[in-house]
Amino acid sequence: MRVLHLMSSAGFYGAENVVAVLCSQLRAVGHHANIALFDSSNLPTSDLERLTTVCGHVPVDLRFTGRFDIRALIRLARYLRSERVDILHTHGYKADIYGFIVAKLSGCAIVATCHNWTNRTDSLQSYAKYDRLILRWFNAVVAVSENVASIVDDSGVSKSNIRLIYNGIETKTYQACAPGTESGVPVIGVLSRLSEEKGVDVLVRALPSILKDYGRVHCIIAGDGPDRTSLVQLGIELGVDQHVQYPGFCANVPALLGRCTIVAHPSRIDGMPIAVLEAMAAGAPIAASAVGSIPYLLDHGHAGVLVPSEDPAALAEALLHLLKNPELRRDLGERARARAIAEFDAAVMTQKYIELYRTLLPGQRLRPTEVVTDQPAWWAQ
Repeated sequence: MRVLHLMSSAGFYGAENVVAVLCSQLRAVGHHANIALFDSSNLPTSDLERLTTVCGHVPVDLRFTGRFDIRALIRLARYLRSERVDILHTHGYKADIYGFIVAKLSGCAIVATCHNWTNRTDSLQSYAKYDRLILRWFNAVVAVSENVASIVDDSGVSKSNIRLIYNGIETKTYQACAPGTESGVPVIGVLSRLSEEKGVDVLVRALPSILKDYGRVHCIIAGDGPDRTSLVQLGIELGVDQHVQYPGFCANVPALLGRCTIVAHPSRIDGMPIAVLEAMAAGAPIAASAVGSIPYLLDHGHAGVLVPSEDPAALAEALLHLLKNPELRRDLGERARARAIAEFDAAVMTQKYIELYRTLLPGQRLRPTEVVTDQPAWWAQ
């Protein structure tokens, strides 16, 4: 089976991680899989190198320019034909729209994975509307969370064409991690894109209360994004800047998680966050917003602490409770690790995608009215 993943990327974030791991896993079990990027020059060199390393193959660069580049679409169509691609797998609204055009011209099946829609701006909201409209004509649409699946369903996509497949990570990579402290000082860690929807500012606003109650605490906010400057300024205004470190993009996530006493994930909007899965696999105690699929990931509070989004006081209270209760931290971390290994390993995710791909091969494609028996529980509601 030959699969090409199409995406537009500006860095190595959660979706890129999932796609690269999926490609690597597919290749490991004998399938041909690669990634095509609209324009690889949009990625920092280090991110492109990491994408290549994790994927196991150099991504195809379509050298897309402008809003509509007919030459790039022709290059993609030629690649699909020359490489005899069976399935074009798209990620994100841009890939969905352009991939749909090329797939129909080339005659290969097309499947989209919907990671989430952030809707940060009016233009992104418009793109999301067009995206959800065109998804009605895909052979299959994968949602990474129940919330995303409900949005896809409400958009008019046939229920028989929707699949719920949770993101997965290579959990064995994180199993040597052991949550700790730096020189006896507890460390609160965050792994996140620094953008509004990730809510990192909520954690910064929670720090004054934590420092006042607990004393010395160090906070590592790993990642990069458009809000980095404003977050640094917020820390200065709140008088917590001496307790916060911004190391930028983290190339060695397991090592960073090994330094963290607790991991915080204060998102405003989220789908199936890879950062939470990584923390779970590392056995780190987690305090996270109850948004998207995070409550499901953390087993509704049995494998981590859930707090309302946009609530610095609630986040501070949860983090203080964890800081003061080492046995609770250990218990939550052990439950989180066991859950990650059992349900969210990359091998589990890959097998579900392979099963889906096989239904899309010529002669095996589902009819629009055909009912699939393994739909998630929410489907019957």
